[in-house]
Amino acid sequence: FPVTIDIRILGKLPVLKVPADSQVILGKKVVLNSDANRSNTALTFKCTLVCGLKGIIEIGDNTMLNGVSITAYEKVKIGNNCKIQAMSFIPNGVILEDNVFIGPMVCFTNDPKLEDLKQGQEFVPTKTLVKRGAKIGAGFVIRAGVTIGEGAIIGGLAGAGVGAGTGAIIDSNKE
Repeated sequence: FPVTIDIRILGKLPVLKVPADSQVILGKKVVLNSDANRSNTALTFKCTLVCGLKGIIEIGDNTMLNGVSITAYEKVKIGNNCKIQAMSFIPNGVILEDNVFIGPMVCFTNDPKLEDLKQGQEFVPTKTLVKRGAKIGAGFVIRAGVTIGEGAIIGGLAGAGVGAGTGAIIDSNKE
């Protein structure tokens, strides 16, 4: 049967590490941008998609990834019409709903306690949710387990370790 692939790869080919029992599901018109020469951002990283055994990375329609790293040992889901900027990291357990903007160098975490595991103990990542239409500015670190509410705006370099409600605006700019 015919297979149609409707994605764009700009610049260098992305790094894909996907074992046989894992999946990367790309929606229509997804853009994987690793092009340092023709980009308006200083892309120095390739898009990297890494799955563990049985991991799933799902990326919705019309989403653009600019030099982003995504790691899924269970699941990462990115909605439709999202834009994720250079050098952002999205680990296992993160869900981005539709129309989300993630600025450059945003780092999601999935371990709220940073504790050492005892031998034989399995790491269980904490889920993090960014709701529809939220915008997160440059350099923000998002603590594991928080929810960023629908339409929330978090300014670059701001800090909010407890999440943000619907329509919240959090900004480090004191002017």
